[in-house]
Amino acid sequence: MAAVRSAIHLSPLFRFPEPPLGDAEAKEAREDALRVFERAVGQRRHVFARENVGRHYVVTLTSVALEARMPTRRVNWSLSFVDQRGRDDFFAWVAKRVDRWDDWRMMAHELGQDVLTQHLLTLVIQAGGLAPRT
Repeated sequence: MAAVRSAIHLSPLFRFPEPPLGDAEAKEAREDALRVFERAVGQRRHVFARENVGRHYVVTLTSVALEARMPTRRVNWSLSFVDQRGRDDFFAWVAKRVDRWDDWRMMAHELGQDVLTQHLLTLVIQAGGLAPRT
């Protein structure tokens, strides 16, 4: 639990710089930063994650269901992308807002997945979009 608290506290300090196209070293550094973040928040009850589902790149919001005999992780929401870079740009944006994850899970659960999708995309637009593509 301490790791979760420190990840939330440090989330503004995480930097996920957008690597220029063709810059393998910058791309690797960004991937390393995202993996460190994912490990730091992995034990949260509600967590966003990057996944590959078949040929699709997906960001999911999952929750641990505690009411079952054995706790299980359930997908509450997902958004698929045409490429890894788009998925990772969106995930980096979401990661910087880890303090909102519990509220976003509640929104998906109580109001529906479409409402959360619209809300997140509205926030992305209001924030000036994701990292610029170069």
